[in-house]
Amino acid sequence: MEKGYSSVDAVVKGTAISVSDYNYYDTAGLSLTGLKFDPKVYSYMIRKYKAYRIAVTKKFKPELLLPDTITVITGQGGGDCGFEFEIGKEYIVYGDKWTEREIEVSKRKRRTKIKLKEVARENVLRTDICSLTQEVNVTELKKLESIK
Repeated sequence: MEKGYSSVDAVVKGTAISVSDYNYYDTAGLSLTGLKFDPKVYSYMIRKYKAYRIAVTKKFKPELLLPDTITVITGQGGGDCGFEFEIGKEYIVYGDKWTEREIEVSKRKRRTKIKLKEVARENVLRTDICSLTQEVNVTELKKLESIK
């Protein structure tokens, strides 16, 4: 438990209030080559997720400043390890910052350097079934309170 707590960026208690599909187009690397994105050819670059809105009622790791409502990205369920939240239920979410790849361009004198960079999205976490994310229960809440 304590290992799981220390290995994630955030632990929050909150209620799942909505869900939507989220397609992440991981095409930044393709852009570096100058090729145009064609979904028929590069369909493997479209990653399908679920985006849940969580109304946060308690933050167990206050060092990560989060608002009262956050987005939690997870797989769609089944074989992709996605955690299936039920709207209206309360959860303890163990999550890491959600990152997306972007192109970073830096110029020094006459040289231009282009590279891919992982950028954390503000107020967005990711979780899966291998994290400790679960429905709220007294046992887990007591464990979290004892870590403080």
